[in-house]
Amino acid sequence: MVEGSIILSTIFLYLNHIPDVSTEEVIDMLDEIKPIDPYKSEFKAKIEQLRTAVRTHINQEENDIFPKLRDNFSHQQLLQMATEFKTAKSKLQEQMNRANSETA
Repeated sequence: MVEGSIILSTIFLYLNHIPDVSTEEVIDMLDEIKPIDPYKSEFKAKIEQLRTAVRTHINQEENDIFPKLRDNFSHQQLLQMATEFKTAKSKLQEQMNRANSETA
């Protein structure tokens, strides 16, 4: 996830190692799900694994990472990280849009 590359690299000194579901892991999970018949029980199980991984990531951010950011960085530093995050996210979205248009 984009915020992982921006925020986590910035706060690495303040936090212990944080296990995180990466974008690549999510893509891999989606690739595993794609060929499965949606009416099979395996499909539901894989969707549940994906949901759990994403929910865990969100909870980790909301309960651990964001409070530590607020406690350890100034308002100005948080604004700078937000700007960097938005820039990185926009670039990633542009790359994804180009890749999708090339395969279409």
